[in-house]
Amino acid sequence: MKQNKQIRQKQIKITFVGDNNKQRNGFLQQFFKLSNNCFIQVVEEYIEGECTINNQLVSYKLQDTPCQEDYDRIRHLYYRETDIFVVCYQVVDLTNADIKQSFNNIRTKWIPEIRQYSNAPIIILGTESELLHTPALQIQDEEITELVRDVGAQMHIISSSKHKYNIQLVIHQALHIILNQRETTRKKCKCCK
Repeated sequence: MKQNKQIRQKQIKITFVGDNNKQRNGFLQQFFKLSNNCFIQVVEEYIEGECTINNQLVSYKLQDTPCQEDYDRIRHLYYRETDIFVVCYQVVDLTNADIKQSFNNIRTKWIPEIRQYSNAPIIILGTESELLHTPALQIQDEEITELVRDVGAQMHIISSSKHKYNIQLVIHQALHIILNQRETTRKKCKCCK
């Protein structure tokens, strides 16, 4: 009788940063609601969960961070032991505010702050994609492609908490990136022996 044995991985920490706590909160709440195939536990400041990927039991921690200026000096404490960052921005701005501020802050604020403390991989996440078809200013595809290339991000994904679009994909992609990175490192270490 063949036994289906799962390999347990070291916990993967995914840290969310960006200008708007509301969008990140909505994303994380929707992920929690949709995660019926995973064990999830909500702790005060983060969500912990487990799921199986490629016959490996993967434990993860989703860490949100405060975006307010009051936290600029201590926010880096949330970055400790982060395996991968998800940097969020709004894809559309329906207000009269600077449409590109959230997007531009990825390059001018969030990436420099992250790189000061970590070299972990990055996923760029556009939130509120349900608004893409409304008459409003939005970020152009060329600008997104250029940003992803310039900051060395692994990928760009757009999501919608409202329509439950790409919510689980973001987390699964982040987990796959780290699992692949660990496997590559493990193979390199075997070759060195």
